Amino acid sequence: MSSNSSSATTTATSLEKTEIFHGSESVINTVLQFASKTKNRIDACVDNTRPALVIENEQLRKCFTDAKNAGTRSRCITEVTAENIPYCKELLQIVNELRHLNGIKGNFYLSESEYLSPATFHEKGKPASQIIYSNVKEIVEHQRYIFETLWNKSIPAKDKIIEIENEIEPEFLEVISDYKKAAEIYVELARSLKKEGLFLLSDSKAMIRADKLGIIPHLKDPLS
Repeated sequence: MSSNSSSATTTATSLEKTEIFHGSESVINTVLQFASKTKNRIDACVDNTRPALVIENEQLRKCFTDAKNAGTRSRCITEVTAENIPYCKELLQIVNELRHLNGIKGNFYLSESEYLSPATFHEKGKPASQIIYSNVKEIVEHQRYIFETLWNKSIPAKDKIIEIENEIEPEFLEVISDYKKAAEIYVELARSLKKEGLFLLSDSKAMIRADKLGIIPHLKDPLS
């Protein structure tokens, strides 16, 4: 991969390199080359503005569509919002799997051997003005670990789209290890009872702790 607008840092292995490409046109060309060279997989983690860019940019859309048609497996994580749902629905046709994760801010792309990441802030609907490219094995493996961690925390985009369109309160499970925070939630739950509640206590000590927190009176009289 080469560009007249790049700066490069060569690693100890001459075939491995890290480069920065400057200019929106160069950024787009770098992404296109990245996708066209990939044979096995493309993994992308992008913020909520990027689905619109991929769908509205004819070159990017065609490139990722061609990659999928050629047998490249593509996974993408983004934040599905009420504003980008139409683009996410179209993106579902371009990638093999699309998932949702709240609050994604950064963007990066991975193939089996390469890594890309916009290096500057970008305007909505426009590509970044700089992008980092690397095929250094350690960098690719590190970013692969990050992607898989985020992937395991994400949910299918289709489920999030249904939640938003039907105004369904999202369900979640959280393990709280902080005792003080857990106690506050415990008390608030007891106070919020209107009619009926079921508390499962492991032993008599748990009952004593619940009494000290002031939960028992709320269980006796939920309307208090």
